[in-house]
Amino acid sequence: MKKDFKLLLKLTLNDLILLMIYSFRIFFIFIIISNKIPFIFAILIALIVVSSSVIGITPASIGVKEALIAYSTFVIGKTLNLGILVSIIDRGVSILYVFILGAIFSYILLRNLKNKKFKNRYNL
Repeated sequence: MKKDFKLLLKLTLNDLILLMIYSFRIFFIFIIISNKIPFIFAILIALIVVSSSVIGITPASIGVKEALIAYSTFVIGKTLNLGILVSIIDRGVSILYVFILGAIFSYILLRNLKNKKFKNRYNL
């Protein structure tokens, strides 16, 4: 029972850190396009977007994520066009993460596959 509590605490802390990172990303996107918002609004937008990913209607929440960012931006008093711009930039940043980190870790994985210990360990 105590191990489960520690695991739950670690997972909760991990989710909070990821939420803060996503909130900073939204906050900095608004700063980049010269429309500063309070950080609490960035947290609100991040909470709405992250909680929508629990129910996956489309792969990678394509369209849903953008609509929620645009609507949330409209709700906090900015224009809908600004929300659409923020969501497009956010999607572009997400795609860059995937391509850059994907290439790095694919290289690491392929390098480890050449290692005989790794092949024997996982029966490859």
